[in-house]
Amino acid sequence: MYTSGSTGAPKGVCIMHRNLIASVGAVYVLLGHHLTYADSYLAYLPLAHVLEYIVEMIMFFVGMPSGYGRVKTLTDASVRGCKGDISEFKPSIMVSVPAVWEQIRKGILSKVNAGGALKKGLFNGAMTLKKRNTPVLAGIADSVVLAGVRAATGGRLRIALSGGAAVSYGMTESSGMRAILPPELMRYGTVGLPVPYVKVKLLDVPDAGYFANPVARDLPVTHPQQDEVCIRGPSVTKGYYKRDDLNSDPTIFTEDGWIRTGDLQTGEYIALERLESVYKACNLVGNICVHATSDHKQPMAIIIPHEQYLRHHLAGVDSNASLADLCEDKKVQAYVLKEWNAIRKKNGFKPMELL
Repeated sequence: MYTSGSTGAPKGVCIMHRNLIASVGAVYVLLGHHLTYADSYLAYLPLAHVLEYIVEMIMFFVGMPSGYGRVKTLTDASVRGCKGDISEFKPSIMVSVPAVWEQIRKGILSKVNAGGALKKGLFNGAMTLKKRNTPVLAGIADSVVLAGVRAATGGRLRIALSGGAAVSYGMTESSGMRAILPPELMRYGTVGLPVPYVKVKLLDVPDAGYFANPVARDLPVTHPQQDEVCIRGPSVTKGYYKRDDLNSDPTIFTEDGWIRTGDLQTGEYIALERLESVYKACNLVGNICVHATSDHKQPMAIIIPHEQYLRHHLAGVDSNASLADLCEDKKVQAYVLKEWNAIRKKNGFKPMELL
């Protein structure tokens, strides 16, 4: 099964039967008590995606009926003259990736916004109560305000799982599963429980300033513990198809059987200092701060423009405008972004290194 290629050219991952069995077993141990014959699962991601492949196998394993739809016809807003797949099939369980959940969220919000200021205010208030988890008030918000939201997902949806990004922490090389957050343990800012049968350890990345135990090295603890996640176990691949160069690469596979996963959403850590030094070479940049978080697929940057160079190369804008006004000008922003993209291509940066 081929990787998505988010960190380079796609690679064929050799997945054995025992890898899949271990992964299905891990899901069953952590989530099996939520999966019943009375449930129904809506499938619409491609089976070439390891997450969907494992999820559909677990549904076969527990005997849950599945219905098949398409990403482009999921919601009522995405079709004409008929119901969307969710409304028609009324699933009780859905598993997806963040991009699809975002599409569903936008469809719900568009309906809310179309209902006027009062409906929008009630919706936002109800969501605030739900997040605070105040039992009585949250229950009222559920039955009075959020019933329409539930209807938009078919009316029966009780479990919604998200995978394939920061909220899941799984990848093709681990047969889709590395950590799972069961609904009863729901909390934000965590990837959940390491799946059974998979061992996890943290590895220093000195070049990026990541150390599993900085105190033992007499280093100042200036950041939360940051290190690369390594895993091994029966669900983890033994290598890539016809890629001996990668299979013998110690930066991917260690001699004692661990696979180095990286620690960002895209499965690879980003050296922020390198990005800053390269992007700072752009003549338009006076100073720059690059920042990355695990819940975004790309890093972001704040720049202080080089005012003299910026004014010298701008055309079609007010030359008497203040620097602050220039920074707000869409034409100026587009020009700076174009110059940044040129630097990215020149240095061969990967998509995830685009600011």
